[in-house]
Amino acid sequence: MSKEIKNEKSKAGVVTAVVVAIAVIAGGIMFFKPSNNVKVQEQKVATATTAPKPKDEKIVARIDLTTKLVDAKKPQFEVYVDGSKTPEKQAGWMQKSGNQGYVIQRDKSSTDINIKSLNDSELMVVLRGPDKRDENKKFIPVWVKYTSFTVNGKKILSEPVSVWHNKPFRHTIKAKAGDEIKIHAEWTKADK
Repeated sequence: MSKEIKNEKSKAGVVTAVVVAIAVIAGGIMFFKPSNNVKVQEQKVATATTAPKPKDEKIVARIDLTTKLVDAKKPQFEVYVDGSKTPEKQAGWMQKSGNQGYVIQRDKSSTDINIKSLNDSELMVVLRGPDKRDENKKFIPVWVKYTSFTVNGKKILSEPVSVWHNKPFRHTIKAKAGDEIKIHAEWTKADK
């Protein structure tokens, strides 16, 4: 063989060895590199299986307790909610409409309200949904279904009633000074 052919074969061998070495190194990198992708996939699977369950949607109910305005600074009755020893504060905005009273809003499924009448008065109990409005201050109906409403243990609702803020259920109580009135209400999401 000639020297030139031997040099050519020698160069070809070196080139082949370099190509093989690069292929082996690249293959090794490719073989070990996917572990990052596997971790990402494992995290996605783990996140999907351990994601928190959605919480039960809380239904907000609102109960207004009002009487005709007599003295804005002096309550005509006191309201205690869910066993509280401290009376609620009157809603100051009611005076604009000639009333005084309280707004009780809860996101549980029931509430107990104790009323202590300080004077003879006619109390209005108004079962509503919450006051929700859009950016133009237009009311958005949020329906609530009251399933139970009792006054001093007497059943007031003969069947469930669905209401929203502007379509409430009203009940009047004639109270004498010194009367204690116990109200119990239960509600759920309306079907509407």
